[in-house]
Amino acid sequence: MNLKTTYRNLTRALLLTSLVTLLTTTYAADINLAFNKHATQSSINYGYLGLASAAVDGNTNGNWSWDRAKNTTTHTTKEQGAWWQVDLGSDQTINQINIYNRVDCCKDRLSNYRVTITNTNNTLIDTQDFHTYPDPKKTIDLGAQGKQGRYVKIQLLGNNFLSLAEVQVIKFDQDSTDNNTGNNKGDKGDKGDTGATGPRGLQGIQGVAGINGTDGATGLQGNKGNQGEQGETGGDTSFLAQVGADVISLKGQQNLAVTGGYIQIGNSNSQCDAGNAGALRYNTIIEYCNGAAWQSIANNSLQSDDCNWACQLGSGTSIGGGGHICALKTDNTVQCWGRNYSNQATVPNGLIVKQIALGGLNSCALKTDNTVKCWGDGGNGRNTVPNGLKAKQIALGVSHSCALKTDNTVECWGYNGDGRTTVPNNLIAKQIALGANHSCALKIDNTVECWGKDEYGENTPPNGLIAKQIALGYYHSCALKIDNTVECWGRDIYGQSTPPEGLIAKQIALGNNHACALKIDNTVECWGNNAQGQATVPSNLSAKQIALGAHHSCVLKTDNTVQCWGYNDSRQTNIPNDLIAKQL
Repeated sequence: MNLKTTYRNLTRALLLTSLVTLLTTTYAADINLAFNKHATQSSINYGYLGLASAAVDGNTNGNWSWDRAKNTTTHTTKEQGAWWQVDLGSDQTINQINIYNRVDCCKDRLSNYRVTITNTNNTLIDTQDFHTYPDPKKTIDLGAQGKQGRYVKIQLLGNNFLSLAEVQVIKFDQDSTDNNTGNNKGDKGDKGDTGATGPRGLQGIQGVAGINGTDGATGLQGNKGNQGEQGETGGDTSFLAQVGADVISLKGQQNLAVTGGYIQIGNSNSQCDAGNAGALRYNTIIEYCNGAAWQSIANNSLQSDDCNWACQLGSGTSIGGGGHICALKTDNTVQCWGRNYSNQATVPNGLIVKQIALGGLNSCALKTDNTVKCWGDGGNGRNTVPNGLKAKQIALGVSHSCALKTDNTVECWGYNGDGRTTVPNNLIAKQIALGANHSCALKIDNTVECWGKDEYGENTPPNGLIAKQIALGYYHSCALKIDNTVECWGRDIYGQSTPPEGLIAKQIALGNNHACALKIDNTVECWGNNAQGQATVPSNLSAKQIALGAHHSCVLKTDNTVQCWGYNDSRQTNIPNDLIAKQL
């Protein structure tokens, strides 16, 4: 064999080696079906951090960050069977699943878990259990034929937090897998010595959809009624209002006393009775709240023991409603819309209520018999209402729930991290409000007491605070003071705890990191985080109540229609057709 022949054979061998290497590399053009798809998880531990979407954002970095812009790791609460799931949108061929674990700490939390694949009909396609943690990556090979499924779920088999850095659901590129079997012809070589068979060009990677905004955790706050205006003289004036120093009384045989702000209806001696927390309807003295509906005031018809907080409070006492919203309709039925992957917007049949409260993944209603009904995600026991509970107001956090009972004591249930459901001894209250991890009560003497997590001072009301309404956000709290000014405390990274100068309001509501106030003239002013337009109030808006979600805002307008703005990833700002409501 001469030198020329030897060189030619060596060249061919090198080309063939390169070709074989190329043809057996099947991942260059593979498609990550999970990237930017809709993901959910059993619970949210930190509200706007650790969301389910962090595991499908394309970032495999397993280091936890408290900076929202850098947070790319999921995080549930500590619970039995914590889970995470991605919806691929339709049944797809799944050849491989890559699971990336945290690397900064807590790797062993993912030591005992199950991976399941189900199809559109929720039929189980594949399930596998694993008992060692990914360090940092676990690859599950489902073969060249793969599995046909839509939902990929990762669930802990024990009681722990679930954190995932990234989950990739891989579909092998068909051209690449065909090349492995040698089915593709190479391009014809030039004349002369026959060259080695060339590979077929690899198929380009499928483009991905633009990144959506992250899921928000829910956070609603308490809202309050406002002072009724003096009635006009004319006709039968026996029930018109008389105004005196911070006191309004209704004429009539019982001469019931009420105060400004929430306007407590008193006893027959014109003394304010804090236990009877009724209210006059916004900007009128011709209706009052009887606990279930607004009633016309006629001679001798107003009874102090008929009234409570339900008519004027609504869902504004809760942090939740992360991606859904509910309205109490004029017939006392409930209609919900927006995010519903935990059935939090699916109202139980036949439900007749007088107040609603929203959590991040659940909803509760105060029924007309003063019992409480909850639905949606019941993780941590947040939907397990205590036996025999009779309430006059309810409020929800992300993972816990509370009720103001008919005797003005407070009872809470659900997740008790940081003592958020451990009510202070001897607490007697007239309003409650819940944040993500903390709880507050407006006491009978108009002071405020809080309990639970206090990471940013959200549980430390200002000294000497005297309030008529309280509202809680994720890590901040606000109070509507007796003089109708607003004071806030807690986290202020977006200015959410800095109300506009000179603000005079009659109701306040808080979202995750923004806040809004219903002003005396029925206009609305908002402040704080406005990344999703949640603090940009529509022009010419005239409202009677406000309610905020995590990153969206809604109002009940003076004509009883509803208008919402802000983040709309789950159509939470798209109002149902022909909705007429009396409370949000």
